[in-house]
Amino acid sequence: MPDPINTVRIKHQSRLMAIPGVVLVGIGQNNHGQSVIVVGVESLEELAKITLPEELDGYPVRVQIMETIRDQ
Repeated sequence: MPDPINTVRIKHQSRLMAIPGVVLVGIGQNNHGQSVIVVGVESLEELAKITLPEELDGYPVRVQIMETIRDQ
């Protein structure tokens, strides 16, 4: 049986947050209701510079672009 997803998130959070451009590591669900590790990245430009795992300890990884909203 795999570790609970929060244990997996905590286990990998420091390493993932150390990657330039990564701004968030959380937990979410995919379109099928399956638990996933969510990795938030600053922008598409930053995502193009890094390699992220497709899964961590049996849980899929979903990348979320977290573009900053700026005042006009």
